[in-house]
Amino acid sequence: MRSIAHGMTDVGQVRKVNQDALLVDTAAGVYVVCDGVGGHKGGEVASAMAIDYLAEFARRHGPFQALAERIGEEKAVNRTLSMIERTLNDASEAVFSRGKADDDLHGMSTTVVGMAIIGTRAAVFHSGDSRLYLLRGETLYQLTEDHSLAHAMWRRGILKEEDIKTFRHRNVIIRCLGREPAIELDTSVVELLPGDVFLGCSDGLSDMVDAEVIANMLLDCRPDHACSELVRLANEAGGKDNITALVVRIEGEIPETSRRMPTERRALSLNQFTLFCDLTFQESVRVLRVVKELHPEAGEYIVREGEVGKSIYLIVDGRIGVSRDGVALTHLVAGQHFGELSWIRDEVRTASTRALEHSTLLSVERDDLMKLMSSDPVLATKILWRLLQAMGGRVKDLTDALAGLSTPSIEGSGRPTD
Repeated sequence: MRSIAHGMTDVGQVRKVNQDALLVDTAAGVYVVCDGVGGHKGGEVASAMAIDYLAEFARRHGPFQALAERIGEEKAVNRTLSMIERTLNDASEAVFSRGKADDDLHGMSTTVVGMAIIGTRAAVFHSGDSRLYLLRGETLYQLTEDHSLAHAMWRRGILKEEDIKTFRHRNVIIRCLGREPAIELDTSVVELLPGDVFLGCSDGLSDMVDAEVIANMLLDCRPDHACSELVRLANEAGGKDNITALVVRIEGEIPETSRRMPTERRALSLNQFTLFCDLTFQESVRVLRVVKELHPEAGEYIVREGEVGKSIYLIVDGRIGVSRDGVALTHLVAGQHFGELSWIRDEVRTASTRALEHSTLLSVERDDLMKLMSSDPVLATKILWRLLQAMGGRVKDLTDALAGLSTPSIEGSGRPTD
């Protein structure tokens, strides 16, 4: 896989200073947009400092294809994201310290959104309200969530979605680089496909140009032409802020050995299951960081009776047989899941499961998901509330069975089993 990219930044029609900055390093496969925050020249300094740190990171560690070939893409992606997080923490501490030491730069900070291409995947990172979009086919996906006061109030049900644009404090940022010594960073991983087009942009573009217009502009344009047209459209709409557009187009072929589902299908598949049905697309993409994709062949065991398990399994395609003491009990199909009791309580598996045909499953380990939820109370509330409902349904089934009102089953009308 290879990338073709172009970036462009413009002061806009109102501001006197351009506090946006960008990094386009095609050789390393690293692409970043920063939108500085701060009076006087503070925002300009903060965004430039962040870009300098990331440019040095790209120079020292990129390109990442050699790393992926040496240790495998999965490990390379995780290692790269860890290095990026350390780099951005260092940058945040440097920006915070400099702002504290200089009255003219006091309180300066910057948003950051970017991606690093690693083989057939993109490691995505962001903090703030700058955005990363993906155009796949004719559909535009917003991969990042705005770390703004308005979006946080919407996630908590305090603000209606239709009121976000008119909310008085909608541009107040609650997370960014440099506001504190350490940065709060969201990360995700995207499977790349030939023809994918990514757009990284500051809110000076996303606030002024509708998503439908952005999609149409990315659909048929070269990266350089798309950037110039998007900046032009933002200026024509008023250019109320600095405007930055960074367009990356993916070319090449998918390796024949790749069996992974496209990111959007994995995210949408995750939403089909009870535990994750309330998540937004962006939340689902972040959860995919802790989701493993499995492709067992017919006859292959997924879990064995008597094992201690910490993972829950979600069936996307195929059929999974359930047995106990060697006796077949039932089978599970797409849309069902199993293993949640051991997932919750560290108990041994009470049944064995194996594929009855070639199948596709998603596996989520409890400790990984708990770590992710600990950093996002809204995400945790959504998942734990659905888990409570599922457990309540299971208790009802067992209560009815004890009362002689029904016969308990392993699968329980689509409710979870172990």
